[in-house]
Amino acid sequence: MLITKLDRLTRNVAFVFTLRHSGVNFLCCDMLEANSLTIGILATRSQYERDLIADRNQESPR
Repeated sequence: MLITKLDRLTRNVAFVFTLRHSGVNFLCCDMLEANSLTIGILATRSQYERDLIADRNQESPR
């Protein structure tokens, strides 16, 4: 699977690792040298950012 950026695939760590463990190989175009450690860290950061955005949206007045 070829993706432009990891956070475009998903912002869910469990999904990323399920995908990896199922045998699907994927390549992130923005970081060709990424390995399992790098992908894990960046997936965790993306999920954290998603949670921060959700919190900010809930706090903002409508």
